[in-house]
Amino acid sequence: MQMVHMPRRHPVSAGFHLAGFRDVDGSQEADAYLAYLDSVGEVFREVIRFGVDSLRLRAGGAVLDVGCGHGACLPLLAQAVGSGGRVAGIDASAAMVAAAQRRVALQGLAAEVQRGDAHELPFGDGVFDAARIDRVLMFLRDPRRALAELKRVVRPGGRICVAEGDVGTHAIDADDVATTRTMLAALSDRSPHGWIGRRLRAMCVDAGLADIELNLVPILSTSYAEWNDRLGVESQAALAVSGGLVNAEAAAAWLDDLRTRDAQGRFTATALLFVVTATRP
Repeated sequence: MQMVHMPRRHPVSAGFHLAGFRDVDGSQEADAYLAYLDSVGEVFREVIRFGVDSLRLRAGGAVLDVGCGHGACLPLLAQAVGSGGRVAGIDASAAMVAAAQRRVALQGLAAEVQRGDAHELPFGDGVFDAARIDRVLMFLRDPRRALAELKRVVRPGGRICVAEGDVGTHAIDADDVATTRTMLAALSDRSPHGWIGRRLRAMCVDAGLADIELNLVPILSTSYAEWNDRLGVESQAALAVSGGLVNAEAAAAWLDDLRTRDAQGRFTATALLFVVTATRP
């Protein structure tokens, strides 16, 4: 898979932060999260297509999308299994489920979408031929429990695809190396599962999955505004100052350097997306 290039800026509100995906309905910014998903849908299209292809779906098959969001992947899944298949989507957010149901209705998809908990999937054992969960585990209380549930509802020989970012892989070009290291370490440490991406393969081994394959997808941003929208760089810098990790002067100079680089067309930030495919034995 090729490198993912993030757009110059997402059309989201100032209150948006990726961590809010843990509780979209409680954030009072549901529209911002829907807009974010719209904006990155095209960016991650190749990654999503790779994941769907890895499920090896056939006509008449049954597939589950856990954390389906506003249903962007449902059309691909429905196309893969055909009119005689079953496509199910589940999400914890009522706003996301409503948006996904609108998509299903507008496009005439043979898909069912409901609200539910990834830790306790409302499905029987082995009822799906395949299942996917994409950039969701990082926001969950117990990712291992959710992965075990994913395995439970997939039949023996069925396929599973899991994709996650990894905050600990983020890199950013700045003059002050020491402050940059402190800021990135603080961002990773504040994330509930900041290293989830690199741990996916081992988690799948521990879950008893087979035929495990790991693919890495580099992500590039050349826009300070976009990176700040995604990660809340400025708010994280403020927290680092209040927590005594860095002084206010160093933090301000660091942010000024990033903005200057952006104005000069020199801003560079990168991360990695981890995509694991596997089979339930």
